[in-house]
Amino acid sequence: AERIARENERRFRNLVEGSIQAILVHRNGKPLFVNQAYARLVGCEGPDEILALASIDRFIAPNELDRVMRSREALLRNERPSVDYEIRMQRKDGSSFWAYGQTRMVIWNADPAIQVTIIDITDRRMAEEELRQAQKTEAIGQLTGGLAHDFNNLLAVVIGNLELIDDNVESDRDLQETVRVAWRAAQRAVDLTERLLSFARRQPLDPTPTNVNEVILGMESMLSRTLGETIEVVTQRDDELWPVVIDRSYLESAILNLALNSRDAMPDGGKLTIATSNLSFKEPRSVTVPPIPPGDYVTITVTDTGVGMTPDIAERAFEPFFTTKQIGKGTGLGLSMVYGFVRQSNGYVTLDSEVGRGASIRIYLPRGSEYEAPAVTASAEPDDHAKSGVGTILVVEDDPDVQSVVCGMVRYLGYRVLRAADGVSAVHLLETMPAIDIVLTDVVLPGGMLGPEIVRIALSRRPQIDYLYMSAHTYAPTLPDGSAFPTARLIRKPFNRVQLARQLRQLKRGDLPQVEARRSSAGPEPA
Repeated sequence: AERIARENERRFRNLVEGSIQAILVHRNGKPLFVNQAYARLVGCEGPDEILALASIDRFIAPNELDRVMRSREALLRNERPSVDYEIRMQRKDGSSFWAYGQTRMVIWNADPAIQVTIIDITDRRMAEEELRQAQKTEAIGQLTGGLAHDFNNLLAVVIGNLELIDDNVESDRDLQETVRVAWRAAQRAVDLTERLLSFARRQPLDPTPTNVNEVILGMESMLSRTLGETIEVVTQRDDELWPVVIDRSYLESAILNLALNSRDAMPDGGKLTIATSNLSFKEPRSVTVPPIPPGDYVTITVTDTGVGMTPDIAERAFEPFFTTKQIGKGTGLGLSMVYGFVRQSNGYVTLDSEVGRGASIRIYLPRGSEYEAPAVTASAEPDDHAKSGVGTILVVEDDPDVQSVVCGMVRYLGYRVLRAADGVSAVHLLETMPAIDIVLTDVVLPGGMLGPEIVRIALSRRPQIDYLYMSAHTYAPTLPDGSAFPTARLIRKPFNRVQLARQLRQLKRGDLPQVEARRSSAGPEPA
């Protein structure tokens, strides 16, 4: 009987030791038995290292201890035969992971004890979080995309009419100030829309090879003025920094948002450090959702000495509209804008913070191609407000208010104007009015004929004609032949006279693709 008992013990010990599930038996936290899988899970060399500990509670995340204690008490009081839970644990080196555990009462050496079976579910939790984040982003993207289109059209009318009013109130200072207040409000509305679209990763970007050090160097004086005298701004730039391919203006906006967020966390003053560095790693890093794939990255780290964040606040910091500020003191879109822009640029963002010890936000941007500083040449640009337009522009826009405003802008710049509300009317004018020099058309129009189709027909009849698209949509649609949309020939609503004048001036100077390129991008000519 003793031989059979020893054989059974050896057999079952081999089964337990060879299990891929982590198994632990403890009494009031004191380990009585652990298998090799548990030792590997928590980063220890073997079971003996764990058995020498006074308590296994060191492997439980501090904010989870109360819940674990309650489940133990429920088991000891026989309130439940077993308890299942998902819990955040931590390894010997302090790194954390998610685990699914099953606990039940057992008899160990004639006394009650608790057996715990654990599996690592970190990958599953991260996949679920990635899915939730993607669903949230997609939902917000669909909502904001539709709203932004209508909102941008409304803002185009507001901004255009404010310009017209401003032209006629030069002698009335009070009315001029009223117009300026309305103008600033309209610009804030434009910024708000862009921030929403940034989180949803739907704002139009113009990525180019960029040296991040140059961006930060150019912002130093502006940051010092904006943050105030009580905050010390320190920059630490890696002289050998790799280039990145990114939209420079949005990167500047993201860094400014992080700096302003740090300023608000340091009401009594402090130190803000902006550091850049190169970073390479060969294994994925599970510090974000989704994990950062291996590769070469340029990192931008913004660190402050502010009040810091609690874990629950830090977990929600990148959510849109989430803010700890008082009502009216913030939109909750600053960090979410940074997050959306970086993810749209194929980068990643991490946040480390502790109450009383400040916060550190790190941006990972993929290494780009070699960077060459753009040449700076002096040129005599004409006044953007100059009424120097020559020729006739056909404006195709279905919204009557937007059409009226755009025609007013074109007329103000010195051009003659023809207008159409749909594709059929536009084609009729192209056939009957030979003096049209430029087609300025909305992309999406009623009646089934879109802006690119109007341009294709115009070029087939008059190869010398020029064109420019305008759109309130937040994405660049594809052309009827499936080719990419010529975003260089797109002005986005809302725009003002200055922006329109610049785009039209580029057409006249030939800075945009020539006629042959336009034909191929607008679609094939009819036989």
